[in-house]
Amino acid sequence: MKRILQIVTGLGTGDGKAEVVCRLSRELARRGWAVTIATVDEGARDVPGVRIARFRPGWPRIVYFSGGMARGLRALVREADVVQVHGSWTSPVWWGCRCAAAEKKRLVVTPHGSFDPVRLAYSGWKKRIVGWLDRRSLRLADVV
Repeated sequence: MKRILQIVTGLGTGDGKAEVVCRLSRELARRGWAVTIATVDEGARDVPGVRIARFRPGWPRIVYFSGGMARGLRALVREADVVQVHGSWTSPVWWGCRCAAAEKKRLVVTPHGSFDPVRLAYSGWKKRIVGWLDRRSLRLADVV
């Protein structure tokens, strides 16, 4: 059985990225994959047939840092055959890419429009500060 780890900041309803992750995960599980979603959303909804690893968000919330995720993600990555990170500009993406590379796992980076010029302009000064982390994540990916 193939195992995939999906990493996303949250699974809140009404969030397009979260909806994609939930539907993709549900379909992969239906097709026989063992799917785990790692999120810093403690109140994340359940997805039928999918294991949810919830981590408590920490500070600074602006990049969705989680000390628990920083400590626990490496073990989840070790269990997986494929790691897919969703989004950009957040600690779960950066740490997920780093762990996948360290464990030599296949890495899929799905930015979900994060690099659209309008989205880049929003809080652009922050993105210029941390942009090197996202460029590094993209270089580590097997598929974008």
